[in-house]
Amino acid sequence: MVSSGSHGHGHNHGRSSAISSMTRCGKCCYYCRQVTTFLFSHIGLCALLLGYALIGAFTFQAIESQNERDQRFEMLRTRNEMILQLSNMTNHSIILNRENWTHNAEEILRQFELKLLNAVKKRGYDGEYTTFLLSLVHVRYFSINNRQ
Repeated sequence: MVSSGSHGHGHNHGRSSAISSMTRCGKCCYYCRQVTTFLFSHIGLCALLLGYALIGAFTFQAIESQNERDQRFEMLRTRNEMILQLSNMTNHSIILNRENWTHNAEEILRQFELKLLNAVKKRGYDGEYTTFLLSLVHVRYFSINNRQ
């Protein structure tokens, strides 16, 4: 199909004329072979690997981002409830007894601490209250560090 005697610039012209003289089936086979050769080359394999990783990252992000937003909202709500409890305890006391207030405040803080520890250990909460979508860096970190 391609003449082996062509060298340099004539080589491309020889290939072009050989391809144009092929049948449709021959052209299809030729281009399939070219695509296959590219896909199995180092560059093609790297591009496929990168594409696979990006598709996986975006899929993971789409699946987990709502869960992360919900978790952050829940912890923000829990923190605000704790602050409100401390504020109400302080504002509704006619006389502040230091020992009683400290004991009650410690109990409120202990309950918050248990909820926070549960969120960190069992649900992977990272201590952030602001809501944002998982970044690709977070996705990559999670995929490397949470293999089981």
